[in-house]
Amino acid sequence: MPTVVCQHCAASFETPLWRLKQGKGKYCSRGCANEAMRGFHAMYPAEYMTYHDAKRRCANPYHLTNKINYKERGTKFLFSSFEQFFDCLGPRPEGTSLDRIDNDGHYEPGNVRWATPVQQAQNKQNNRLYTLNDLTLCAAEWDRRLGLHNGTVARRIEKYNWPIKKALTKRGTPRN
Repeated sequence: MPTVVCQHCAASFETPLWRLKQGKGKYCSRGCANEAMRGFHAMYPAEYMTYHDAKRRCANPYHLTNKINYKERGTKFLFSSFEQFFDCLGPRPEGTSLDRIDNDGHYEPGNVRWATPVQQAQNKQNNRLYTLNDLTLCAAEWDRRLGLHNGTVARRIEKYNWPIKKALTKRGTPRN
């Protein structure tokens, strides 16, 4: 077993290799871990609440949105600790919330980010995505990039049956 140094009290102790691979085994005792975490959680309360809420949404079978949005879709919370979560995301920027990059993926390292409300809205399961020249965007983002009113691209394609290329290249009148 490898010998490591406790990140709280600096005592040396042995821990199984599998604990280190899981991101655990950083503290010599539960007491040191609790003391260290109390300080860490207190320093980042908003981030800790986000971590706790996401974990609860995935784990609690009685959570209102869990059944449809998480359990039935197989979404899991795969962070082993708040430290791992925080190391992955860092401090939460003002005006952002937790978002899964791949909305069909899990809460796990590499698939989460702090996102603005606009980014969150563009990353919904029910968004219509359209591709032109290897660029795939939701209808609302195409509207913004083309200077169109909200809903114009979707209406062109779905209501008026425009070809996608025409719907995504014809610009509107400039918006103020």
